[in-house]
Amino acid sequence: MIYLIVSAISLALMVTVYRLTLSRTTFHGFNRFVLLATLALAAVVPVMHFQSISSRASAPINYMLSEIMVYADGTSGVNTMQTTESGSSISILSVITVVYLAGVIFCLLRIAIGILSSEIICHRRSRMLADGSRLVITERNYAPFSWRNCIVISRKDYESNGAMIIAHEQAHVHLHHSFDLILAQLFCAVQWFNPAAWILRRSLLEVHEFEADAQVLEDGFDGRRYQICLVRAALQGSFATTTNNFSNCSTKKRIVMMNRHSTNPWARLRALLMLPVVALSVIVA
Repeated sequence: MIYLIVSAISLALMVTVYRLTLSRTTFHGFNRFVLLATLALAAVVPVMHFQSISSRASAPINYMLSEIMVYADGTSGVNTMQTTESGSSISILSVITVVYLAGVIFCLLRIAIGILSSEIICHRRSRMLADGSRLVITERNYAPFSWRNCIVISRKDYESNGAMIIAHEQAHVHLHHSFDLILAQLFCAVQWFNPAAWILRRSLLEVHEFEADAQVLEDGFDGRRYQICLVRAALQGSFATTTNNFSNCSTKKRIVMMNRHSTNPWARLRALLMLPVVALSVIVA
């Protein structure tokens, strides 16, 4: 339980720093690395132990607690407190544990269903593209999406804007964005109670779309036509939560980011503001 609390607080602080300093920059690849590093640090920081620091920091506190809990006749109040409160504390802890595990199981089931659904549709009749990815054309009106090395697109989208949509989804495939999503969703399952975990997942989805959009424009497609395609895709339904969906991110954010001037490279140093947060988390852990 202590691990989860420290991890949740560390993640919340680091995600806040990211949102305030880097989320509006054009360093899409760098921001992706920062978000994945944030996830890893939130998982590792609570188990870091520095004996010398912890012993010096805890000694005064332990002494104060021992003085408070020892009565004038030399007896301790610890046993009395444990006797009177053990029943209620154990029952509350049991309820919290059951609720937490139920949330984890529910989230894991959702992830499993999403993966299974994606695999089923990706194993339908498909054709191999030049880059090694597989293309599935469906009659359903899904927003285009990619899962691992598979691209799924509706026949309507394929006939109208197929080239640019496939280029967008190929960027997701080449950058292995599906792996990021699985990591982020597993982390959300473990910390389903923590809003910061879901904000991190959302931020990662945004960065994925920004990276893929930038790749489409670098490939020479018309920016205005591509933005109109994004607006149309926003009106379509998504397929599964485990996929990189063409309409995952806010259309307005994506259009604004595509029209934004490149951020000064020195702005990457803002990521150093996370170091004090990590140091504080280590000391608390």
